[in-house]
This record gives sequence, structure tokens and C-alpha cells, in this order.
Amino acid sequence: MTARKTTTKTYKPTVTVIIPAYKAAPYLAECLATIARQSKMPNAVYIGVDACQESIRAAFDYMPHEIRNITKVAYFPEHAGAYRIRNTMALMASTDIITTFDADDWMYPRHLAAMTDGLMPGQVRVALGDKQGEDRPHKAHGIQAWCRRDFINMGGYETWPCGAD
Repeated sequence: MTARKTTTKTYKPTVTVIIPAYKAAPYLAECLATIARQSKMPNAVYIGVDACQESIRAAFDYMPHEIRNITKVAYFPEHAGAYRIRNTMALMASTDIITTFDADDWMYPRHLAAMTDGLMPGQVRVALGDKQGEDRPHKAHGIQAWCRRDFINMGGYETWPCGAD
């Protein structure tokens, strides 16, 4: 009698990184560079430019080639606030997982893999990230990963009527 060889299929979710960008010109290029250095590349990067600042367009000129083809940019003409942008961009995404990220944050090379590998429906992960441009360059900041369907079913983030965070 011979033993059957069984294989188990590993769940490998698809991932979108959502970045609201308000007054982010000094930070966005480095944020995008850290995403391009990830050991696990996202399937999509969505950037919501809040209040359409002209100065932010320069960051896109220096966008790393590793993520240039998977990045989508949406311009919000009035200040909508980070949570409204995250909600809107989550509806646009078609991946299994969304992870929310601020334009002044950066990730260590294995951060995205640690946040998303094995994340199953009904789960959410929150991690501490590093924030750029402050007196303390490693200030703790929350970054979240959600199963996209769960996020949409719960109604996204609750926002103020004026849109500001």
C-alpha cells in the first residue's frame, strides 16, 4: 500500500494599501519607497489626495517603478478627511484585504507580510508603525489591516459630518 501525498493550499490574500494624503508632499515619496521595498508586494496602492495640493504631484514623479503600475490616485477637491478617503477607496478596492496607512508613515520591509499573511475574514490587525517628520522620528502610530468585505459590511469608519478626522 502506498501513502497518498496530500497538499494543503495556503491562503494568500490579495492586498490593497490605502493612503490618504493631506499636506503630505514632504513625506509621500519616502512612504511610497518603503512600500516598494516590502518583502510581500501589495496588489494595489490607492492614494487619496485630499484637497488637491499641487505640491504633492512631485512625489508621483519619483514613484518607485516597483509600484508605479499598481498605484491609483484619486483627487478629492475639498478636504474630506482621512476616514472618508479610506472609506471611499475601500469601496474601490477589489482585493481580499485592505490596509490603511498614512502618507507620513513608513514600513519595515516585512511589515506588510506580517500584517496580512494569514488574515482571515472576521479578523483585524492593528500594528504600530513609525511616523516621519516629527521631533521623534519613531513615534508610534496605528496601522490597520482588514478583510475588505468585513470592513465594507460594518460600514467603514464613522466620520464627522464635515469630513475632518
